[in-house]
Amino acid sequence: MEVIKLTDTRTRHIINKNNKQGFVLFMAKQYKQAFEIFAHNLQLDSNNTESLIGLLLSDMAQDFEDQALGLYEYYQLLLSQEISKAKARAQILKAIQSFDKSTNGIFALLKNLENLRADSLEGILYQDFKKLAQENFKKTFEDLIFSTKIIFTNKNDFYDFLNQLVENDYQDMSLEYIESLKKNVIYDKEIEKILQKVSNDNRKKHKI
Repeated sequence: MEVIKLTDTRTRHIINKNNKQGFVLFMAKQYKQAFEIFAHNLQLDSNNTESLIGLLLSDMAQDFEDQALGLYEYYQLLLSQEISKAKARAQILKAIQSFDKSTNGIFALLKNLENLRADSLEGILYQDFKKLAQENFKKTFEDLIFSTKIIFTNKNDFYDFLNQLVENDYQDMSLEYIESLKKNVIYDKEIEKILQKVSNDNRKKHKI
């Protein structure tokens, strides 16, 4: 049997490929298969943080599916915003390791992480932005967009924001946000609906 050195580029490629496959299985709710892939990766490289995160989430999901999926969603949002991968992984590992299976303490922890992250990124949580934008979305958005980052902590907030952009005639901006996240967020039906909405609006404009 061929011995593959951990420093080999090919090994790193295999690990990265396996991690992607593992998270695809995780999202398909095939948690045992995902667990096995991440476990195999850790045999190749015990220091691979991405594999460790996948392993822990796959293990958690077998008993606490909603919490594990919520953490995974939060992890993807961390990766999609202006925070280093190392910091994102450190934060999500801390959340996983702090998870108490006998309580719902994880939700309090996530809320605390949201606030800390908003402060560290000098941004505003979307829920806070939404309150400010109730009377005039356009004015609030234009006042903040060039000076303040909007921090999303769940997909529903992000979808709501994209829809608000489209409804307020910021179709191009909506597309830019989707484009910026496509490497980390799997396109689902909601994203497809928003893209269709943008397409329909653009067709209407061209007819005028």
